[in-house]
Amino acid sequence: MRFPLWLLCNYDKGVEGIDLRHNEECLIADSATDFAAAVIRLEADKKLQVRLATQALKRLRELYNPQEMLERRLAVYDEILQNNTN
Repeated sequence: MRFPLWLLCNYDKGVEGIDLRHNEECLIADSATDFAAAVIRLEADKKLQVRLATQALKRLRELYNPQEMLERRLAVYDEILQNNTN
């Protein structure tokens, strides 16, 4: 299976707020030279592509589970309603 390399390699700002970790779920490179090297590394290492993609999917499912996100949002609304009724 082939993965778009740009999904697995990004600048620090590109994963900000997503909680993906360097060498765990993606490769993070903060300069053009490092980014190019990371893309070349990924292109040459299919096992790394699969590992990063698999771990990224797992991490995103853990962090952004739709049911848990809904429950957290409803809890915020409940708190707002409680504060407004007091």
